[in-house]
Amino acid sequence: MDQTDRLSYKAYLLPDQDTSIFLERLETLLDSLVGLDGARGANVMVQIVPTRNRLQRESTRLWGESFRSVYQCAECGRLNVESLDGQRDYWFLPEDEATPTNLLESTFTQRRVGRETD
Repeated sequence: MDQTDRLSYKAYLLPDQDTSIFLERLETLLDSLVGLDGARGANVMVQIVPTRNRLQRESTRLWGESFRSVYQCAECGRLNVESLDGQRDYWFLPEDEATPTNLLESTFTQRRVGRETD
């Protein structure tokens, strides 16, 4: 983990058009890491350490090919979206001044904080 991980103002964008393609490619990747045990007819993991390393490498590649970064300004609520090629940023202004500036915060974190205060 580095200083760009777990930022409350950063999220990732996966275009709806790419969702099924991403999930199919992820399923193909996972299937390629599971071998069929012909004797028992059951799926078993083979070569755990090399498999884990390949899964990490390939899932990182797939993530990079599929998602773009989105940032939100904590002061004004503007959204910054990476271009398709990742070479440029585009800014979008909220239409309403009351737009929350925490739209990209984790829903998991919000639920956890809510439980701690109950």
